[in-house]
Amino acid sequence: MGLLKDLFTYFAPAEQANRFPNVRFVDLKELDILSAPNFEAFYPAFSKHAGERGATRLLLSIDASGQVVGVKIAKGSGFARLDQAAVNLGQHFVFSSYQHNAQACPIQTSIEVEFRG
Repeated sequence: MGLLKDLFTYFAPAEQANRFPNVRFVDLKELDILSAPNFEAFYPAFSKHAGERGATRLLLSIDASGQVVGVKIAKGSGFARLDQAAVNLGQHFVFSSYQHNAQACPIQTSIEVEFRG
C-alpha cells in the first residue's frame, strides 16, 4: 500500500461480534486479501478539499469464492459522503476463499476505512 498508508488505513476491530448466526465471522487478520482497491481513488474530492475526515466501520459479507457480496455500515464517520465512499471501496476487495473443515464457506469480516487528508 506504500504511499496510500499515509492517507488511509484499514484494520479489523477485535471486539466485532457475529451479526448473522448462520455465517461465520472471521477476523480480517485471518484472511488473505488478493486484491485491495486504490483507496485514494475513493476519497471524494469535495470531502478532501472540505477537510472532511473520519473512519467508517464496515461489515463485509464474502461468498465462498472470496468475492464481497454485501457491505453494511457498522459505524459511520459522521459524513455521508465518506460513508458512501467507504461502502463503494468495500465492494472492491477480493479475498482468497475461507476454508473451514476443508471446505470453502461464506464469511463476514469487519474492516475500518479511515479517510484523512
